[in-house]
Amino acid sequence: MKKLKLYLSPINGGIKFRINADKYGEIESSLPFSDGNEDAKLFTVLNALNTFSLKYEHRLNDDKDWMVEEGILFKDNDEYFFHEKMRENIGRKIYKALFPEEIRETLYSKLGATRSEEDLHIQIQYHADAITKSRLPLYPWQIAHNGAYFLAGRVNFSYLVAHRNTLPVGKKKVKQIKILLISSSASEKDNQKLRNKELIIINGIRKAEEKGRAYLLNWYKSNQTYRQLTTYLTDNLNENKKLPDIIHFDGHGIFKKECKNPFCPENGTNKIYFHINQSRCKFCDTPLGNPSGFLLFEDEKGNPDYISAERFTHAVEISKPKLVVITACKSALAHQSESVFNGIAQSLIRVVPAVVATPFNISEDSAIDFVEEFYRSLGAKQSLLKSVKLASRMMRYSNYEWYRPVIFLRHDGDEDGYLFDFIDDDSKIDGHKQDYKLESELEPQQLWLRISKQISSTNNFSVRPLEIKVADIKLYRKKKMLPEYPLGTRMRCYLKLEKPSYVILISKFTSGTIWCISPTSLVFNNYHQKGEFVCPDPNHEELPYLELEGDLGVEEWIAITCFRKPKLNRLPQDDSELSKQDPMELSSSELNDLLNYVRSEDCEVMGFRYKITA
Repeated sequence: MKKLKLYLSPINGGIKFRINADKYGEIESSLPFSDGNEDAKLFTVLNALNTFSLKYEHRLNDDKDWMVEEGILFKDNDEYFFHEKMRENIGRKIYKALFPEEIRETLYSKLGATRSEEDLHIQIQYHADAITKSRLPLYPWQIAHNGAYFLAGRVNFSYLVAHRNTLPVGKKKVKQIKILLISSSASEKDNQKLRNKELIIINGIRKAEEKGRAYLLNWYKSNQTYRQLTTYLTDNLNENKKLPDIIHFDGHGIFKKECKNPFCPENGTNKIYFHINQSRCKFCDTPLGNPSGFLLFEDEKGNPDYISAERFTHAVEISKPKLVVITACKSALAHQSESVFNGIAQSLIRVVPAVVATPFNISEDSAIDFVEEFYRSLGAKQSLLKSVKLASRMMRYSNYEWYRPVIFLRHDGDEDGYLFDFIDDDSKIDGHKQDYKLESELEPQQLWLRISKQISSTNNFSVRPLEIKVADIKLYRKKKMLPEYPLGTRMRCYLKLEKPSYVILISKFTSGTIWCISPTSLVFNNYHQKGEFVCPDPNHEELPYLELEGDLGVEEWIAITCFRKPKLNRLPQDDSELSKQDPMELSSSELNDLLNYVRSEDCEVMGFRYKITA
């Protein structure tokens, strides 16, 4: 792949900037949408590119007459609408600024030297301090339009914040790409909470898994807090098979100013984050510093937890992934401050070779379309550049969302944009399948422990005597005590389902044997609606409850809820098969299959323990 590096640097902090076209020379140009001052119309243009609507809603300082003149708006009676060729008109100004007439020959000579236009990689480079002198790094150069077409539809664009690169150069040898997904629905406003896209994005990642080139790391299924992320990465520093090659964050991204006064009366709350135009804290009158990009995680209670670009970068650096993907609004945006590294993507590129993010808003539907095609292409051994381009084309073209994902790439020596070197020989590298092969040789009790490590909650699951209510179980949990039930006690399993699910119940008896209790003849349905699931079914004619018997000691239970029908050997697949299947003891092979299933599917795993007494 041919590469054209365009190094951009501001001149004297004004609207002029210098373009160094790799080995082809240097030329001066002017920032577009400027009429003598550097700030003139840039944010008006960025807001226009950020819109999803056809109807224009007036913003402060917008010059509507100028917007009409530039082909950004058109007027219909007394109302204004975005021009149907708004992006093309903006793109032509961008193109003329990035490729002045004197340098266009360089572009076309590069295009002519390639087999096809898609073999050209244009990398926009600027130094970290460029944003202190100019707003040059804020320009969407990837939307350049030469009068006939958008360049990004034919060539590959990436960005680089030029600074000393201390990262190792070269592709990472992998059998499968390990992906860690962080999914957060947190928002500053309750009515703007994201719908849970986690399962849909996981299905997109499955497209890559089908190629045998990727798998999703199983870490925390719910309430994926920042603390849990750092704990997982730190605890597994010596477990290569558990460390991600790709970290993907899906959620909200914002730019804010933070009050850092430890004595602020609202310190420790979400109220200390302010709009970038705010100069002082509303609560303690402390001057606010430069703005920063934030990702909204969820805390333990489900409230938004503001994680700055710097903090998120520190967490990512622990595991040293090759790529970070962020499907969050404004995750590739930087505001004028001490350095461009106040942006999330810009901060990350200091510690990882590549980042895919967006400076604009992105619709949820398009994010889903992008993710599915991106991981499918990456799993099919396409380059990062090609994967992003193909995925961008799958986004809602009617809303021109294709230009919203951008690539930050700093992997010198890999002009082709490949981050991974796939190995087909299982013996050359530790892979997911190899790990499973070893686990299949473990004893049932060892496999039980591995399934137990997937437990994420205990609150909605209990196994208790018929006469005991859930409130009594809560008292045991509060006191951190195991419930004690005497031999002969009549029992049932109770599970609160937050959504319709398939349910698997397994139990490790005091004897050490492990049994599948459901789905079996003890229940009437394979698929259960939202609400309370009870096993055995109270209406069961022959066995409406279980009776404690056997040795004294601790019994353990695991409940697995899943949204996709589990296709496991010996488990009934249809309701008609339930009556034919009694509770059964599970072998090592069957437990290994169950462990693989839990790891690969979007399951929630819950546990419960009690002590059997005389």
